[in-house]
Amino acid sequence: MSPIRRREVFATVQELHPAVSTRRICRLIGLSRNAIKAPEGLIVKDKPLLAALTKLAAQRPRSGYRMLHSLVLREGFTAGRDRVQRLCRKHGLRVPRRIKRRRAIGIAANAVHVLRATGINDVWTWDFVADQTFNDGRSLRVLTVVDGYTRRPLLTHVARRINSAEVIRQVTKLFDVYGVPRHIRSDNGPEFIAKALRAFLADRSVKTL
Repeated sequence: MSPIRRREVFATVQELHPAVSTRRICRLIGLSRNAIKAPEGLIVKDKPLLAALTKLAAQRPRSGYRMLHSLVLREGFTAGRDRVQRLCRKHGLRVPRRIKRRRAIGIAANAVHVLRATGINDVWTWDFVADQTFNDGRSLRVLTVVDGYTRRPLLTHVARRINSAEVIRQVTKLFDVYGVPRHIRSDNGPEFIAKALRAFLADRSVKTL
């Protein structure tokens, strides 16, 4: 982890846990107390280069840090490519990603505003939520199931990995507790369109939306 990232972690921990001492936070994240603040000399040294990068990025919004590095060299700066990349990343001078418009998939008759839940166990909605653990950054998946009529959360299942077989196991438990719904609404995630899961729901006369 870079010193910049360690300083960001220090500020976050200090904000969330103000009672914890500076010495203890530094020991936990492996940061010297003398390095809590960025060296002033480096900040002052970067100011002219940062001003030039900001100006060039505004003139050439589709230029990445490599192109910006070439341009600042032409203007007389002696900065290395890694330094330019660090400043672009820190101050948000990255090239904005192009957003591709995705065509809507599905049947209009199955839309939420068209086919509304008319009672308990009429329409369940399930989806995945992604998160990660703070200490090691490993990913987490959360399977959530909600009754569309009462908005009651029926399930919040957390695991490192959830495949279609695990979805079937969790849904089977829900059927035993709450009964079998008439419809289940989801997106086209690979777990929800798996053949085994679709066959499982078809055997129990559950329609998918």
